Amino acid sequence: MKPSLERLVGVAGAASAVSLSLVAWTGVMVTLRYRPDGGGPVALLPSPARWSRQLADWHAVSVSVAVVALLVWCGFMVASHGWRTRQVAIAVGSTIGAVAVLGLSVMAWHRVRFDQLGLWAVTVGSDVSGLWYAAFSNHVRFVFVGDSGELSQSEVAPWVVVYLLAPFIALGLFGIGWVTTRPGRTARRIVVTVEA
Repeated sequence: MKPSLERLVGVAGAASAVSLSLVAWTGVMVTLRYRPDGGGPVALLPSPARWSRQLADWHAVSVSVAVVALLVWCGFMVASHGWRTRQVAIAVGSTIGAVAVLGLSVMAWHRVRFDQLGLWAVTVGSDVSGLWYAAFSNHVRFVFVGDSGELSQSEVAPWVVVYLLAPFIALGLFGIGWVTTRPGRTARRIVVTVEA
């Protein structure tokens, strides 16, 4: 492999790892801090709703950047090793797996992004933020999600778990591919000598 391609593979791999880590972090923060904002102008939103919208926007951008970085890394792996090598097979497999899991995360986001919660009772000082609260709190009676209408917590909860875990699974799939295909990594050979 040419040194310039080796460097590009390393940079694209590092960019993929950083962007996937950012996807995981913003996903956790959205899960804990999401608040519906009604789609109004940002200037008119209270600060928690403004922060929630910014987190959701950062998460969407980081998912897009992660997909591009993964595809660039995979492309550089193919360019540097050719199509018929073990490294490329691993790189292509981990890239396809990570992108598919990120796609599942995006699909889950559209299933959990609620507009309103139906609560059993509201007390002064209640904090009703976060996807986790909507899915697992005893105070929530039902969840209104976009065009789906009124959904029970049992319908929303699995998608919240998928949304939360998918970025970590994508990071793990990429990590396996990156570590096993990084430049300079060769299989160890055991040599046994017999003295007569």
